[in-house]
Amino acid sequence: MDSKKFIDRSTLSFCFALVLVAVSYLYLIASWQKANLSLYYFPLPDWPILSSCKENMLLALSGYKNGYARTLYGYALFAVLSANFIAVGRSSSQFILKDDIHILSRPEKIALYYLLGSLAASLFWLLLGSIGLYCAAAAIFTALAGCGLFFLHCRHPIVKFKFPALSNQPRLEFFLTLALVLILFIVSANAVPQPGVADALEIHLSLPTFYANEGKFLPLPYQIYSYHTQNLEMLVTWCLLLGSTVAAMLLMWGFLVSCSLLLYGWLKRETSKLSALLSLYLLLSAAFITWYAHSVKNDFTAGLFLLAHYWALSEGLRRNEESLLPSGRWFLMSGLLCAGALGHKLTALFGALGTGTCLFLWEWRFSNGPRHKWAMTRAWLFGFSLAVCPWFLRTFLLTGNPTYPYLTGLFSAPLLKPWHIPTPQWTISPEMHWSYALYFQLLLGKYKQGFTQLLTWGPGFAFIALAPYHLATKNPAKIKLPLAAAFLSWVLMLPQALEPRYHIGPLILLVCLPFALSLNRIENKAPCKWAALILVTLCFHKSFLQTGIWGTSCASLNSLLLGFSPGNKQTQNPVMDDLRMLQLLLNNRAAVTDKVLYAGLIYNHGLKRKTFPQNDLDREMLFDLAQESSDANDLKERLLRLGVRHILVNPVALRSHKNSPRPQLSLEDKHWQKIRELFNDQAKLLMVTPNKNLMWYALGNGGSLDPIIIQPEEIREMPIIAIQLAAQWRARGLLEQAQNLCQEAVKVSMHPENKAVANELLGSIFDDQKKSSLRY
Repeated sequence: MDSKKFIDRSTLSFCFALVLVAVSYLYLIASWQKANLSLYYFPLPDWPILSSCKENMLLALSGYKNGYARTLYGYALFAVLSANFIAVGRSSSQFILKDDIHILSRPEKIALYYLLGSLAASLFWLLLGSIGLYCAAAAIFTALAGCGLFFLHCRHPIVKFKFPALSNQPRLEFFLTLALVLILFIVSANAVPQPGVADALEIHLSLPTFYANEGKFLPLPYQIYSYHTQNLEMLVTWCLLLGSTVAAMLLMWGFLVSCSLLLYGWLKRETSKLSALLSLYLLLSAAFITWYAHSVKNDFTAGLFLLAHYWALSEGLRRNEESLLPSGRWFLMSGLLCAGALGHKLTALFGALGTGTCLFLWEWRFSNGPRHKWAMTRAWLFGFSLAVCPWFLRTFLLTGNPTYPYLTGLFSAPLLKPWHIPTPQWTISPEMHWSYALYFQLLLGKYKQGFTQLLTWGPGFAFIALAPYHLATKNPAKIKLPLAAAFLSWVLMLPQALEPRYHIGPLILLVCLPFALSLNRIENKAPCKWAALILVTLCFHKSFLQTGIWGTSCASLNSLLLGFSPGNKQTQNPVMDDLRMLQLLLNNRAAVTDKVLYAGLIYNHGLKRKTFPQNDLDREMLFDLAQESSDANDLKERLLRLGVRHILVNPVALRSHKNSPRPQLSLEDKHWQKIRELFNDQAKLLMVTPNKNLMWYALGNGGSLDPIIIQPEEIREMPIIAIQLAAQWRARGLLEQAQNLCQEAVKVSMHPENKAVANELLGSIFDDQKKSSLRY
């Protein structure tokens, strides 16, 4: 092919993509303007209040474990766990790849070490949990052993850091890198506030909390996700055994940094530094990627492992074409990483199917000689099986179906419980008029009532138009085969779920790799280069700086700098805010041996007692016990025999579950009456949360807990809920209790805004007391 024509065609295709992105940007401007949304403003972090910082620092030095102490411990523990991942990942990669590892760039090495180390840690904690060794001692010993291995590796540094001379660096690339580092640091602050994402609290933090409290890895018939693959949950369990939710959330940020390093190192080798940097901004402009990378959820981690397996596949094909070192090791690595994705989320099976199909067809068409026939496919399948078999074997031994509750007909395994149907991937109400057109509008970032602005890629998604061009033109197999595998995986997944978070892995490759390749080919053409830079900047502004993730990050950075407890700010999940207060009180008052039953509650994270967590897709355990009981007294005795001494109830949700349209989840009125009598006659109501979302009941044989008196440390932990509780007591006429609570509140360290509210409420209570005394 004539090189001049090839360059002209490259320029033409890139200009076509630029026009598409520009049109998409203008379309979003018009739609946002019509919806009266902000078009150009974005929030900035505030300066911290120095007096508050000083007060909270002194409080941390005096032994208070929240605020600064909690944050610093979380960051330190994250550094320790990252050192574990890097050390174990380095040893594993050297064992698998041998000398071939040295061909990689430094960012690629660090990313690969982090991913392989996290995969090894997940499988290791699966083993420890299966034999009942979940305890703080095992967690500490494992962390120290990993750090010891890390320091042994330090004799031969993983990366020799050299600060580049500024005079030798192009200014544009230097400032782009500096801004990228600053943005990633600000995003890391999202680990400081209490987690508020529903799925994280319901599954990915709830299950590890249960495992840590039980001391072992158990299936839960009332938590369907306990039968799924749980690589992420194993890592979170490790963090919770070491006592830090902040570290668990920072691990997600570590995966985001690893994704950035992997993509940057790969694209820099394939293209240029500028193309790689702009591709990173294109990646971070996808607000749904950054959002799922700051909360404890497995969508991003599964997508990252899929991206990494495409990268390893490309490296294997490169070595196969260039006849360097044996390429089978790279196909083995690709299979391992793909299995790592499946270990995080079962939807990655579509990614494995797409890659396996493309690799098989390519080798069937181009393999030479019987000796090498299917060698790459066999190596890939061996690596895939090696990392995924522990999970499939565990689930098979429990249920008779390695993919339970999916494909039950294929394995002829009955459901363990009648309500264990495959979980729906997407529920669509008729008024949404869901369609593929709406899916692409959502990816582009169109604002539409009923959908969140967070789940978008933004106008930069239009760069995906470059992918067909690179598939159709004469590119090496190391480019075309990963692109074809990602495209096939995406197509296979679309009929199953139109939600963008399920497609993170393929979409990253299909957008960023063609963009970097195309920009590199026309980088010497100044108009196209600057047009691409401007459009990527506008995309980043429209789909990252102006969506909720940036505002949340700025607010989280303020929390990090100020050092107040997370309870100084309400989350967007009021039920969880109330539950944290009840859990704090229960942790400080209930006996260590007491068990807690949740009724109508699907959040389990934060309670340091053995529990019976549930999922909203599963039946209430209390309903099963009520059906088996003869009356309310029998129901109480069954609970006591199980060790249950406390019940936390969400009455609205419990009634909703009772009337569920699914007959397997609902409860008949005659059995419902037993539950009502249990709460009315057989249990003592200890507390109703201020918003009346939750109730705390205690069971016992005639005895009861002492009246609850909120302590100053508990007020400092959850000041907003404490103030709301005082207001509730005032409304009920309990003026003395409300006064005592407010007087304690104004003494402790809390955010000035909350302290002003406490003072105002205390003044109102004094006025009520004066009016009451005059009345008598």
